[in-house]
Amino acid sequence: MSWKKSVTGSRILISSFLGNFFIRSEWNSFCSDLDGIWFSIKSDFTN
Repeated sequence: MSWKKSVTGSRILISSFLGNFFIRSEWNSFCSDLDGIWFSIKSDFTN
C-alpha cells in the first residue's frame, strides 16, 4: 500500500514540475516577444 502512495506522490511531483517548467518557458517566450515589440517601438521613435 505504501509503495502505491509513493508512486502517486512522485507522479504528482513530476507533473507539477513539468507544469512549472512549461509555464516558465511560455512566460519566457512571452517576455522575449514583449522585448522585441518594445525594441521596435523604441527604434521607431528614435528614427
